[in-house]
Amino acid sequence: MTAGSPRPTAVILLAGRSQRTWPLTADYPKPLLPLWGRPLTERVLEQLRGVVDTAVLVVGYQKERILDHFGTRYAGIRLVPVEQASARGTADALRVAAAAVRGPVLVLNGDDFYHHDDLARVSEHPTAILCKEASDPWNRATVTVTEGDWLVDVQEKPPAARPWELSSVGAYSLRREDLEHLGEVRESVRGELELPDLIRILARSSGVRAVRARRPWIPLTYPWDVIGRIVPLFGGDPPGQGARALGFETSTGEMGEGAVFVGEGASVHPEARLVGPVELGAGVRIAAGAEVERAVLMEGASVGAGATVRDSVLGRGASIGAGARLLSGPVERIQVLEHTARVGVPVVGACLGAGASVAAGAETPPGTLLGPAERFG
Repeated sequence: MTAGSPRPTAVILLAGRSQRTWPLTADYPKPLLPLWGRPLTERVLEQLRGVVDTAVLVVGYQKERILDHFGTRYAGIRLVPVEQASARGTADALRVAAAAVRGPVLVLNGDDFYHHDDLARVSEHPTAILCKEASDPWNRATVTVTEGDWLVDVQEKPPAARPWELSSVGAYSLRREDLEHLGEVRESVRGELELPDLIRILARSSGVRAVRARRPWIPLTYPWDVIGRIVPLFGGDPPGQGARALGFETSTGEMGEGAVFVGEGASVHPEARLVGPVELGAGVRIAAGAEVERAVLMEGASVGAGATVRDSVLGRGASIGAGARLLSGPVERIQVLEHTARVGVPVVGACLGAGASVAAGAETPPGTLLGPAERFG
Protein backbone atom coordinates (compact mmCIF):
# COMPACT_ATOMS: atom_id res chain seq x y z
CA MET A 1 0.00 0.00 0.00
CA THR A 2 1.78 3.10 -1.24
CA ALA A 3 1.31 6.64 0.07
CA GLY A 4 -1.95 8.10 -1.15
CA SER A 5 -3.39 4.77 -2.29
CA PRO A 6 -6.73 3.65 -0.80
CA ARG A 7 -6.63 1.41 2.21
CA PRO A 8 -7.77 -2.15 1.55
CA THR A 9 -11.02 -3.57 2.83
CA ALA A 10 -10.46 -6.51 5.15
CA VAL A 11 -12.48 -9.66 4.48
CA ILE A 12 -12.45 -11.92 7.56
CA LEU A 13 -13.68 -15.47 7.00
CA LEU A 14 -15.82 -16.44 10.01
CA ALA A 15 -18.51 -18.68 8.52
CA GLY A 16 -17.13 -22.16 9.19
CA ARG A 17 -18.27 -24.50 11.95
CA SER A 18 -14.67 -25.66 12.59
CA GLN A 19 -14.93 -29.40 13.13
CA ARG A 20 -11.29 -29.58 14.20
CA THR A 21 -11.96 -27.51 17.33
CA TRP A 22 -14.85 -29.76 18.38
CA PRO A 23 -16.13 -30.08 21.10
CA LEU A 24 -15.42 -26.43 22.01
CA THR A 25 -17.29 -25.27 18.92
CA ALA A 26 -20.13 -27.79 19.09
CA ASP A 27 -22.45 -24.99 20.18
CA TYR A 28 -20.15 -21.97 20.21
CA PRO A 29 -18.54 -19.93 17.41
CA LYS A 30 -14.79 -20.27 17.02
CA PRO A 31 -14.26 -16.49 16.49
CA LEU A 32 -15.38 -15.93 20.09
CA LEU A 33 -13.10 -18.54 21.69
CA PRO A 34 -10.93 -16.85 24.33
CA LEU A 35 -7.35 -15.88 23.64
CA TRP A 36 -6.06 -14.69 27.00
CA GLY A 37 -9.36 -13.28 28.15
CA ARG A 38 -10.48 -11.80 24.85
CA PRO A 39 -12.14 -13.34 21.79
CA LEU A 40 -9.74 -14.15 18.97
CA THR A 41 -11.52 -11.93 16.43
CA GLU A 42 -11.36 -8.93 18.77
CA ARG A 43 -7.60 -9.25 18.83
CA VAL A 44 -7.43 -9.53 15.04
CA LEU A 45 -9.54 -6.40 14.56
CA GLU A 46 -7.27 -4.49 16.94
CA GLN A 47 -4.26 -5.47 14.83
CA LEU A 48 -6.05 -4.06 11.76
CA ARG A 49 -6.14 -0.52 13.16
CA GLY A 50 -4.44 1.82 10.74
CA VAL A 51 -4.38 -0.84 8.02
CA VAL A 52 -8.07 -0.86 7.04
CA ASP A 53 -11.11 1.32 7.67
CA THR A 54 -13.71 -1.35 6.84
CA ALA A 55 -13.90 -5.07 7.53
CA VAL A 56 -16.37 -7.41 5.87
CA LEU A 57 -17.28 -10.24 8.25
CA VAL A 58 -18.30 -13.37 6.35
CA VAL A 59 -20.52 -15.23 8.81
CA GLY A 60 -22.55 -18.43 8.77
CA TYR A 61 -22.44 -20.77 11.78
CA GLN A 62 -23.66 -19.00 14.94
CA LYS A 63 -23.88 -15.76 12.95
CA GLU A 64 -26.30 -14.06 15.38
CA ARG A 65 -23.96 -14.54 18.33
CA ILE A 66 -20.99 -13.18 16.39
CA LEU A 67 -22.83 -10.14 15.04
CA ASP A 68 -24.44 -9.36 18.40
CA HIS A 69 -21.00 -9.36 19.98
CA PHE A 70 -19.35 -6.98 17.49
CA GLY A 71 -22.16 -4.76 16.25
CA THR A 72 -21.37 -2.39 13.37
CA ARG A 73 -18.06 -0.95 14.54
CA TYR A 74 -15.09 -2.20 16.54
CA ALA A 75 -11.67 -0.68 17.22
CA GLY A 76 -12.64 2.24 14.96
CA ILE A 77 -13.28 -0.12 12.03
CA ARG A 78 -16.64 -0.20 10.25
CA LEU A 79 -18.02 -3.74 10.15
CA VAL A 80 -20.10 -5.04 7.25
CA PRO A 81 -21.68 -8.50 7.68
CA VAL A 82 -22.37 -10.84 4.78
CA GLU A 83 -23.66 -14.39 5.05
CA GLN A 84 -22.21 -17.51 3.45
CA ALA A 85 -25.34 -19.64 3.44
CA SER A 86 -23.53 -22.96 2.98
CA ALA A 87 -19.96 -23.86 3.86
CA ARG A 88 -18.57 -24.33 0.35
CA GLY A 89 -15.01 -23.22 1.12
CA THR A 90 -12.87 -20.13 1.51
CA ALA A 91 -12.96 -19.09 -2.15
CA ASP A 92 -16.74 -19.22 -2.05
CA ALA A 93 -16.69 -17.09 1.12
CA LEU A 94 -14.63 -14.46 -0.72
CA ARG A 95 -17.07 -14.62 -3.63
CA VAL A 96 -19.92 -13.86 -1.22
CA ALA A 97 -17.99 -10.85 0.13
CA ALA A 98 -16.98 -9.48 -3.29
CA ALA A 99 -20.11 -7.34 -3.70
CA ALA A 100 -19.18 -5.39 -0.55
CA VAL A 101 -15.67 -4.59 -1.86
CA ARG A 102 -14.79 -1.67 -4.11
CA GLY A 103 -10.98 -1.54 -4.03
CA PRO A 104 -8.03 -3.60 -2.78
CA VAL A 105 -8.77 -6.47 -0.40
CA LEU A 106 -6.97 -7.97 2.59
CA VAL A 107 -8.37 -11.48 3.12
CA LEU A 108 -7.82 -13.16 6.51
CA ASN A 109 -8.66 -16.57 7.90
CA GLY A 110 -10.96 -16.12 10.86
CA ASP A 111 -9.14 -18.60 13.10
CA ASP A 112 -5.65 -17.09 13.04
CA PHE A 113 -4.02 -14.18 14.85
CA TYR A 114 -1.92 -11.83 12.70
CA HIS A 115 0.34 -9.04 13.88
CA HIS A 116 -0.29 -5.47 12.70
CA ASP A 117 3.20 -5.12 11.21
CA ASP A 118 2.82 -8.15 8.94
CA LEU A 119 -0.67 -7.11 7.85
CA ALA A 120 0.69 -3.69 6.90
CA ARG A 121 3.62 -5.23 5.01
CA VAL A 122 1.56 -7.68 2.95
CA SER A 123 -0.89 -4.86 2.12
CA GLU A 124 1.94 -2.95 0.44
CA HIS A 125 1.83 -5.44 -2.46
CA PRO A 126 -1.07 -5.51 -4.94
CA THR A 127 -1.28 -9.31 -5.01
CA ALA A 128 0.53 -11.17 -2.24
CA ILE A 129 0.39 -14.11 0.16
CA LEU A 130 1.69 -14.00 3.76
CA CYS A 131 3.94 -16.98 4.55
CA LYS A 132 5.79 -18.47 7.51
CA GLU A 133 7.46 -21.75 8.42
CA ALA A 134 4.86 -23.92 10.17
CA SER A 135 5.30 -26.77 12.64
CA ASP A 136 2.26 -28.51 11.11
CA PRO A 137 2.25 -27.69 7.38
CA TRP A 138 -0.06 -30.66 6.70
CA ASN A 139 -2.80 -28.51 8.25
CA ARG A 140 -2.00 -25.54 5.99
CA ALA A 141 -1.09 -24.80 2.40
CA THR A 142 2.62 -25.19 1.65
CA VAL A 143 4.19 -22.75 -0.77
CA THR A 144 7.11 -22.85 -3.20
CA VAL A 145 8.82 -19.54 -3.97
CA THR A 146 11.64 -18.20 -6.13
CA GLU A 147 14.81 -16.68 -4.69
CA GLY A 148 13.14 -13.32 -5.19
CA ASP A 149 10.09 -14.44 -3.18
CA TRP A 150 7.63 -14.75 -6.04
CA LEU A 151 5.14 -17.55 -5.60
CA VAL A 152 5.68 -20.62 -7.78
CA ASP A 153 3.06 -22.98 -6.37
CA VAL A 154 0.80 -23.57 -3.38
CA GLN A 155 -0.55 -26.95 -2.21
CA GLU A 156 -3.47 -27.21 0.20
CA LYS A 157 -2.98 -29.58 3.18
CA PRO A 158 -0.34 -31.88 1.64
CA PRO A 159 -0.23 -35.08 3.77
CA ALA A 160 3.48 -35.66 3.04
CA ALA A 161 4.59 -32.22 4.25
CA ARG A 162 7.37 -32.08 6.82
CA PRO A 163 7.53 -29.82 9.89
CA TRP A 164 8.73 -26.25 9.30
CA GLU A 165 8.02 -26.10 5.59
CA LEU A 166 7.18 -22.62 4.32
CA SER A 167 3.40 -22.33 4.43
CA SER A 168 0.58 -19.93 3.75
CA VAL A 169 -0.79 -18.44 6.96
CA GLY A 170 -4.10 -17.59 5.35
CA ALA A 171 -3.65 -13.86 4.74
CA TYR A 172 -3.80 -12.47 1.20
CA SER A 173 -3.55 -9.04 -0.40
CA LEU A 174 -5.62 -8.88 -3.58
CA ARG A 175 -6.65 -6.34 -6.19
CA ARG A 176 -10.34 -5.91 -6.88
CA GLU A 177 -9.76 -7.29 -10.38
CA ASP A 178 -8.17 -10.43 -8.94
CA LEU A 179 -11.60 -11.41 -7.64
CA GLU A 180 -12.82 -11.77 -11.22
CA HIS A 181 -10.84 -15.04 -11.36
CA LEU A 182 -12.97 -16.61 -8.59
CA GLY A 183 -15.18 -18.15 -11.26
CA GLU A 184 -12.19 -20.19 -12.48
CA VAL A 185 -11.76 -21.99 -9.13
CA ARG A 186 -12.90 -25.60 -9.28
CA GLU A 187 -14.05 -27.87 -6.48
CA SER A 188 -11.15 -29.50 -4.60
CA VAL A 189 -10.84 -33.15 -3.58
CA ARG A 190 -12.34 -32.03 -0.25
CA GLY A 191 -15.45 -30.86 -2.08
CA GLU A 192 -14.75 -27.15 -1.47
CA LEU A 193 -13.79 -24.04 -3.41
CA GLU A 194 -10.47 -23.08 -1.81
CA LEU A 195 -8.50 -19.83 -1.80
CA PRO A 196 -5.12 -21.47 -2.47
CA ASP A 197 -6.50 -22.51 -5.87
CA LEU A 198 -7.33 -18.86 -6.65
CA ILE A 199 -3.81 -17.86 -5.58
CA ARG A 200 -2.33 -20.52 -7.89
CA ILE A 201 -4.36 -19.10 -10.79
CA LEU A 202 -3.12 -15.58 -10.01
CA ALA A 203 0.49 -16.75 -9.74
CA ARG A 204 0.31 -18.08 -13.28
CA SER A 205 -1.48 -15.07 -14.75
CA SER A 206 -0.24 -11.89 -13.11
CA GLY A 207 2.17 -13.01 -10.36
CA VAL A 208 1.88 -13.25 -6.57
CA ARG A 209 4.46 -11.88 -4.14
CA ALA A 210 5.32 -14.12 -1.17
CA VAL A 211 5.73 -11.97 1.96
CA ARG A 212 7.38 -13.66 4.93
CA ALA A 213 5.81 -12.92 8.31
CA ARG A 214 8.29 -11.45 10.79
CA ARG A 215 6.03 -11.14 13.82
CA PRO A 216 3.92 -13.68 15.71
CA TRP A 217 1.33 -15.62 13.76
CA ILE A 218 -0.93 -17.74 15.94
CA PRO A 219 -3.15 -20.39 14.33
CA LEU A 220 -5.98 -21.90 16.38
CA THR A 221 -6.47 -25.19 14.56
CA TYR A 222 -7.21 -27.67 17.36
CA PRO A 223 -8.59 -27.12 20.89
CA TRP A 224 -5.19 -27.34 22.54
CA ASP A 225 -3.91 -24.45 20.43
CA VAL A 226 -5.59 -22.00 22.83
CA ILE A 227 -3.14 -23.00 25.58
CA GLY A 228 -0.06 -20.86 26.02
CA ARG A 229 -0.64 -18.52 23.08
CA ILE A 230 -0.12 -15.50 25.33
CA VAL A 231 3.68 -15.70 25.20
CA PRO A 232 4.14 -15.09 21.45
CA LEU A 233 1.08 -12.85 21.38
CA PHE A 234 2.40 -10.12 23.65
CA GLY A 235 6.09 -11.01 23.73
CA GLY A 236 6.90 -9.73 27.21
CA ASP A 237 4.79 -6.58 27.14
CA PRO A 238 1.29 -7.66 28.19
CA PRO A 239 -1.53 -5.26 28.93
CA GLY A 240 -3.00 -5.28 32.41
CA GLN A 241 -0.19 -7.17 34.12
CA GLY A 242 -0.72 -7.17 37.86
CA ALA A 243 -3.69 -8.06 40.04
CA ARG A 244 -4.44 -11.71 40.76
CA ALA A 245 -8.17 -11.07 41.09
CA LEU A 246 -8.54 -9.80 37.56
CA GLY A 247 -5.90 -9.64 34.87
CA PHE A 248 -2.39 -10.96 34.38
CA GLU A 249 0.08 -12.50 36.77
CA THR A 250 3.47 -14.12 36.25
CA SER A 251 5.88 -15.99 38.45
CA THR A 252 8.90 -14.30 36.86
CA GLY A 253 7.71 -10.70 36.60
CA GLU A 254 7.23 -10.93 32.83
CA MET A 255 5.11 -12.93 30.45
CA GLY A 256 6.51 -16.36 29.87
CA GLU A 257 6.55 -19.61 31.81
CA GLY A 258 4.18 -19.22 34.74
CA ALA A 259 1.78 -16.74 33.12
CA VAL A 260 -1.71 -16.88 34.65
CA PHE A 261 -4.88 -15.06 33.62
CA VAL A 262 -7.73 -15.00 36.14
CA GLY A 263 -11.09 -13.80 34.83
CA GLU A 264 -13.66 -11.79 36.72
CA GLY A 265 -15.34 -13.68 39.54
CA ALA A 266 -13.03 -16.71 39.27
CA SER A 267 -11.90 -18.24 42.57
CA VAL A 268 -8.76 -20.23 43.30
CA HIS A 269 -8.38 -21.89 46.72
CA PRO A 270 -5.16 -20.85 48.49
CA GLU A 271 -4.09 -24.50 48.61
CA ALA A 272 -4.58 -25.04 44.88
CA ARG A 273 -1.57 -24.90 42.56
CA LEU A 274 -1.48 -23.20 39.16
CA VAL A 275 1.46 -23.68 36.78
CA GLY A 276 1.17 -21.44 33.74
CA PRO A 277 0.32 -20.77 31.14
CA VAL A 278 -3.14 -21.02 32.67
CA GLU A 279 -6.23 -19.05 31.63
CA LEU A 280 -9.27 -19.04 33.91
CA GLY A 281 -12.47 -17.60 32.51
CA ALA A 282 -15.11 -15.70 34.44
CA GLY A 283 -16.60 -17.60 37.37
CA VAL A 284 -14.17 -20.55 37.23
CA ARG A 285 -13.73 -22.40 40.55
CA ILE A 286 -10.57 -24.27 41.61
CA ALA A 287 -10.88 -26.25 44.87
CA ALA A 288 -8.28 -27.02 47.56
CA GLY A 289 -5.39 -29.26 46.56
CA ALA A 290 -6.18 -29.12 42.85
CA GLU A 291 -3.31 -28.79 40.37
CA VAL A 292 -3.92 -26.98 37.07
CA GLU A 293 -0.98 -26.88 34.69
CA ARG A 294 -0.90 -25.55 31.11
CA ALA A 295 -4.64 -25.31 30.68
CA VAL A 296 -7.54 -23.12 29.61
CA LEU A 297 -10.77 -23.21 31.61
CA MET A 298 -13.64 -21.36 30.00
CA GLU A 299 -16.42 -19.51 31.79
CA GLY A 300 -17.98 -21.36 34.72
CA ALA A 301 -15.76 -24.45 34.60
CA SER A 302 -14.74 -26.08 37.89
CA VAL A 303 -12.03 -28.37 39.24
CA GLY A 304 -12.71 -30.39 42.40
CA ALA A 305 -10.52 -30.92 45.43
CA GLY A 306 -7.28 -32.75 44.74
CA ALA A 307 -7.93 -33.09 41.02
CA THR A 308 -5.18 -32.73 38.40
CA VAL A 309 -5.67 -30.96 35.06
CA ARG A 310 -2.74 -30.83 32.62
CA ASP A 311 -2.49 -29.67 29.00
CA SER A 312 -6.28 -29.57 28.82
CA VAL A 313 -9.10 -27.27 27.73
CA LEU A 314 -12.39 -27.18 29.63
CA GLY A 315 -15.41 -25.69 27.89
CA ARG A 316 -18.03 -23.49 29.50
CA GLY A 317 -19.46 -25.05 32.65
CA ALA A 318 -17.37 -28.25 32.38
CA SER A 319 -16.52 -29.90 35.70
CA ILE A 320 -13.78 -32.17 37.03
CA GLY A 321 -14.65 -34.24 40.10
CA ALA A 322 -12.56 -34.48 43.27
CA GLY A 323 -9.39 -36.50 42.82
CA ALA A 324 -9.86 -36.93 39.07
CA ARG A 325 -6.83 -36.79 36.80
CA LEU A 326 -6.69 -35.45 33.25
CA LEU A 327 -3.50 -37.12 32.04
CA SER A 328 -1.38 -35.65 29.25
CA GLY A 329 1.17 -37.08 26.86
CA PRO A 330 2.21 -37.25 23.20
CA VAL A 331 -0.57 -38.21 20.79
CA GLU A 332 0.11 -38.10 17.06
CA ARG A 333 -3.44 -38.52 15.73
CA ILE A 334 -6.89 -38.05 17.25
CA GLN A 335 -10.27 -38.79 15.73
CA VAL A 336 -12.39 -35.61 15.87
CA LEU A 337 -15.87 -36.46 14.58
CA GLU A 338 -15.23 -37.45 10.94
CA HIS A 339 -11.80 -35.81 10.85
CA THR A 340 -8.52 -37.50 11.78
CA ALA A 341 -6.47 -34.82 13.51
CA ARG A 342 -2.70 -34.91 13.21
CA VAL A 343 -1.92 -32.88 16.31
CA GLY A 344 0.82 -30.26 16.00
CA VAL A 345 1.65 -29.80 19.70
CA PRO A 346 4.04 -32.02 21.73
CA VAL A 347 1.58 -33.23 24.39
CA VAL A 348 -2.18 -33.06 24.89
CA GLY A 349 -4.52 -33.72 27.76
CA ALA A 350 -8.30 -33.69 27.52
CA CYS A 351 -10.79 -31.34 25.89
CA LEU A 352 -14.28 -31.06 27.33
CA GLY A 353 -17.27 -29.45 25.66
CA ALA A 354 -19.75 -27.22 27.43
CA GLY A 355 -21.22 -28.89 30.52
CA ALA A 356 -19.15 -32.08 30.14
CA SER A 357 -17.81 -33.73 33.28
CA VAL A 358 -15.24 -36.18 34.61
CA ALA A 359 -16.33 -38.20 37.62
CA ALA A 360 -14.53 -38.07 40.96
CA GLY A 361 -11.42 -40.25 40.96
CA ALA A 362 -11.55 -40.98 37.21
CA GLU A 363 -8.51 -40.76 34.92
CA THR A 364 -8.79 -39.60 31.31
CA PRO A 365 -6.06 -40.73 28.88
CA PRO A 366 -4.22 -38.17 26.73
CA GLY A 367 -6.31 -36.91 23.85
CA THR A 368 -9.69 -37.53 25.45
CA LEU A 369 -12.54 -35.57 23.84
CA LEU A 370 -15.92 -35.20 25.55
CA GLY A 371 -18.84 -33.64 23.73
CA PRO A 372 -21.22 -31.18 25.38
CA ALA A 373 -22.81 -32.61 28.56
CA GLU A 374 -21.00 -35.96 28.15
CA ARG A 375 -19.67 -37.66 31.27
CA PHE A 376 -16.49 -39.70 31.74
CA GLY A 377 -16.27 -42.29 34.51
